Amino acid sequence: MLFGVLSERSCAQVQRRRDEKYLDDESRKLYWWNRNYFFAGTVCVVLINLIVQAACGSDLNWFHMLMIENSSWNSVLSFKNLWLNFVSAFIHLTWQHTLLNMLCFLICGAWLERRKGTLPLLGLVVLMAFVTENVVSGNSLSLTSFGYSAVNYGFYAYAIIDYVALLCRKQTRTKPNVISGAILMGLIYFAACFSGGTSAVSFAWYPYDFMHNMGHYSGFLAGAFLVLAVQCAKFVAKRE
Repeated sequence: MLFGVLSERSCAQVQRRRDEKYLDDESRKLYWWNRNYFFAGTVCVVLINLIVQAACGSDLNWFHMLMIENSSWNSVLSFKNLWLNFVSAFIHLTWQHTLLNMLCFLICGAWLERRKGTLPLLGLVVLMAFVTENVVSGNSLSLTSFGYSAVNYGFYAYAIIDYVALLCRKQTRTKPNVISGAILMGLIYFAACFSGGTSAVSFAWYPYDFMHNMGHYSGFLAGAFLVLAVQCAKFVAKRE
C-alpha cells in the first residue's frame, strides 16, 4: 500500500518535471517572479494589440487627439514625445498589419517567455517598445512610426544574442533549448524575408524587409544594444 502511494507520487513528480521542462528552461533557478505562467505574458500582449485594433481600427484621430501640439524631434525632446512613441507601438494601420506583427511576436515571445519567465517578458516588452520606437522616431525626425514591427525586430536581436549566449554555456545547452532556439532562428530569417505587411505581402530569399526598412533595422540595432547592456549588467553583478 505504502509502496503504491510512493510510486504514484514519484510518477506525478516525474510528469510534473517533464511538463515544467517545456514551460520553463530547466537550466534556470526558478522563483515566483521568473516562472512561465502558461505563456500568459505573450497572450496578454497579443490580446492588447488585437483589442486596440478592434476598438480603434485604422482611425488615428483618437491618437492625434493626444498630441496637444506638433510633436516632432525637430522641435523639442519632451516627455510627451517619448510617451506617444511608446503608445504608437500598439497602433496598427490595418488588420493584416496587426495579425502579421502578432504572429511574429507570438513565436518569438513564447520562446523568450519560456527562457525568462512571464513577468520578465512583460517588463522587457515595455522596455523594448519604449527604446525601439523612440530610436525609430528619432531617426525619422517625426512621429510617423506605427505598429509593433520595430519591437518585433528588437526582440529578434534579443533572441539571436540570447541563443548564441545559450550555446556557449554547457548548463544552458540543453536539448529543448537548442532545438527550439534553432527553429526560432529559422522562423526569424523567414519573417525577415517578407516585405510589406500593411496592404500587401511579398517574399525574397534574402532579408529584404530587414535591409530596406529603417524602422526594422533601427529596432533591431536598439534591441541588440539593449540585450548587450543587460548581459553586461548581469556579468558585473555576478563578478561582484
